[in-house]
Amino acid sequence: ERNILDQVNKIAPKFQEGLKAFSDSPIIGEIRGTGLILGTEFADNKSPNDPFPSEW
Repeated sequence: ERNILDQVNKIAPKFQEGLKAFSDSPIIGEIRGTGLILGTEFADNKSPNDPFPSEW
């Protein structure tokens, strides 16, 4: 038996920590999520009200 939930609980903190290391980047607005499901908001100057230019 694979015990998927145990594997997720083991891997998720490392994955979240690794992704959150990018939070200092000037193009990352916010990183949020749970387990292995995470979302990254890309924003100009860390402001959610300043989206990337359309040419991106």
